[in-house]
Amino acid sequence: MADGRYTIYDIANAAGVSIATVSRVLRGENTVTEKTRKKVEDVILRFNYQPSAIARGLTLKHSKTFGIVLPRVDNPHYALFFKGAYDEAMKAGYSMLLFPWEAMQDSHESLASVVAERRLDGVIYLMEYAGEEDMNKQIEVLEAVKKYMPVTLIGTTQLKGRYPSVTIDLSECVKMAVEHLASLGHERIALIGGFSEKDAVSSRDAGYREALSYARLPYISSYRAFGRCTAEEGEMRMNEMLDSLIESQWPTAVIAANDIVALGVIHSVQAHGRRVPEDVSVIGCDDLFFDSYMQPALSSIHTNQDYIGRRAVQMLLDESIRTDEKVACTLVIRNSSAPKK
Repeated sequence: MADGRYTIYDIANAAGVSIATVSRVLRGENTVTEKTRKKVEDVILRFNYQPSAIARGLTLKHSKTFGIVLPRVDNPHYALFFKGAYDEAMKAGYSMLLFPWEAMQDSHESLASVVAERRLDGVIYLMEYAGEEDMNKQIEVLEAVKKYMPVTLIGTTQLKGRYPSVTIDLSECVKMAVEHLASLGHERIALIGGFSEKDAVSSRDAGYREALSYARLPYISSYRAFGRCTAEEGEMRMNEMLDSLIESQWPTAVIAANDIVALGVIHSVQAHGRRVPEDVSVIGCDDLFFDSYMQPALSSIHTNQDYIGRRAVQMLLDESIRTDEKVACTLVIRNSSAPKK
């Protein structure tokens, strides 16, 4: 007994049976003799035993618990997905467990095994494209988890139709940014961050090329820098771009893959003696809480993360809405984007 509460181990010891037998009694299985069942039930009654959430799940055939798999926990963008999912799950009487994908990889934990052991009622998985090898690894995990419970994808995905999903159309996000900057007279528009997804119709690159073409602007490979979506990587890629070009060819506007990347981009631009937005306009993506407090305040694409988290839970709860849903995004114009000087 721990903390004054009896456990399934205490029940098994007092009844003189195995833990597996107690579990079978809790599940109501008919493989236990009536005599053994009564002995276990008498101990449960005498000890006033309250099964844990997992034990109750064994009895009820569900645990009233969902899981959400996010790449990491130190990014406020991911936190918004979790908040929406957590709030919606709680409203329906469910708990929500968080599984940080990158940290579990680093510790060599098997995500599929860990999730399966929790006997969850469903999992929300944030899919991010990070190269073909990484994508294949994530698909393997998803297929393994799917054997045990329903899976709903959020964020962005190239797996349309294979799993229910509620996703962001990154192509549309970048199109909005390009169109806005082109309307301000910018012709040298760069895109920083994210991995190459040239064959994906809903990727940043697809939207970038299409919007440039629509604005009658050429696609220039020197203005497209790939990389992880971190501030450090944003600064590094922006430094490399500026250092590789003569000043007359420097971009006058930059679209960052997300607001975190935008922090690094702005730091690089300012370190090269340029001002934002007077010399270089910058637009981020995700519309995070700190955007309004930056100097200048950062223009960004609002991606409705809270709604996506909520909707993913609704899809797990109701099979009739398990579909592929694309969530519309909106451009939030602040002070970091201005007409070309």
